[in-house]
Amino acid sequence: MKKELQEKLYNRYPELFSQKDLSIKQSSMPFGIETGDGWYNIINSVCCLLQHYVKNSRSDRARNLIWNRRLKQAIDGNTANLYRFFNNSIGYTEEKANEEVEKQIKNKNFRKVEKPVPQIQFTQIKEKYGTLRLYTNHVDDYIDGVVAMAEIMSGCTCEVCGVPGKLTGGGWYQTLCRRCAKQQQIPYDEKKEDDDE
Repeated sequence: MKKELQEKLYNRYPELFSQKDLSIKQSSMPFGIETGDGWYNIINSVCCLLQHYVKNSRSDRARNLIWNRRLKQAIDGNTANLYRFFNNSIGYTEEKANEEVEKQIKNKNFRKVEKPVPQIQFTQIKEKYGTLRLYTNHVDDYIDGVVAMAEIMSGCTCEVCGVPGKLTGGGWYQTLCRRCAKQQQIPYDEKKEDDDE
């Protein structure tokens, strides 16, 4: 990937790309983003989703801790904070807020406090067998899903220019559009493209 596009991602998502400054013995990120420019938008979307996921997990945890503290205070007899929460909410009258406080105390609706997702960092981003590969320091079901989606999208996006493409080549695979394949003098199976549609 061109240095200016790479730098754009590094500057926009410094937490995700913090391993770029490590030695090559510690991470493969010092080699940079080893893909064509055409996958920039896919990688940018992945970065946005992953960083949002980390921030949301921290916000959810903080909100749930505050809620549990208010509910515990209400159960212990101090309903002021829990009442204020409902009274300031849209659509709650004073009477409805009081009813909701009583309901929450009765049901003891404590919220589950999950561990926050640790800061995700890329350890390597490259092309392999014609599709995108993204490796991170932390993996869970959500991250796996985002990475799998990106890898699938890369298989139908030209890695050179970013327009729709397909996997081409025999011994060396690339995902290219018709124009980029022609420029690189790589056979582009027009018939197969028609069959895919």
